[in-house]
Amino acid sequence: MSANRAVAPVMAAPRWQRIALVVIALAANIGFYLPKVPVAGGAGGIPGLDKVVHISVFALTVWAVGRLVAPVRRFPMGWVVLGALAHAGLIELVQSFEPARSADPGDLLADAVGVALGLVLWHLERRRHRRQSQSVARVSSRSTSTRSIEL
Repeated sequence: MSANRAVAPVMAAPRWQRIALVVIALAANIGFYLPKVPVAGGAGGIPGLDKVVHISVFALTVWAVGRLVAPVRRFPMGWVVLGALAHAGLIELVQSFEPARSADPGDLLADAVGVALGLVLWHLERRRHRRQSQSVARVSSRSTSTRSIEL
């Protein structure tokens, strides 16, 4: 195994897996644009479930897009965050024109919380993998220096 391969970031999952995760996240976002979404839990629904869905979908989206566009090289995650926040605003704008839907500032806040959560998850995962890569690099450099001493 070459030294370059040993220090490659662990976070870099196969590209097709990262793309598939983004596709799943984007598919989950489609529900925000549907004219009417079935109410979960019967007539009244589960209180707060709508906000949990918003937080979850936006966290998944930001985390997945971050993994796709910034797994190894530097990419300004600020663009991902700004895009997600703009998307949240667009959702509420579109819903304000749907007869069976309405714009809700609480949804916008839940979206922003989801964006922040996704960014934190992305950052924690990236930091964990960076540490793993550094420890692999240290082990690799030790074994390389040991081999050169033996020769």
